[in-house]
Amino acid sequence: MLGCDRGLDASNQSTITLEADESINITAKKDGIRTKNNSVVFVGQTAVPIANTVFITSNREIGIRSFGDSSVVIDPQLTCAISGAKAAIRENDSSSIDTDGCTLVGG
Repeated sequence: MLGCDRGLDASNQSTITLEADESINITAKKDGIRTKNNSVVFVGQTAVPIANTVFITSNREIGIRSFGDSSVVIDPQLTCAISGAKAAIRENDSSSIDTDGCTLVGG
């Protein structure tokens, strides 16, 4: 996903799972990933990855932004970087973002 307004946008108890054996690249103008209202997003490797990497970038906003009781889990096999013009991640309310092993860059 390159050049999107928003990369992944989950809300109202939705679940998004994005897995790949190799690279996952999300580049957006606004938030790379945004969750709210009890939604869940998982981005990472398959059960038997080949060389999975994850790169999430926001050119103008936040790499990953979450609201309410939502959660985001980033689970790469190898390299992972999350960046945003204003911040790499932003948790609001009681949301959670798990970026274990990722390099965070931004504002």
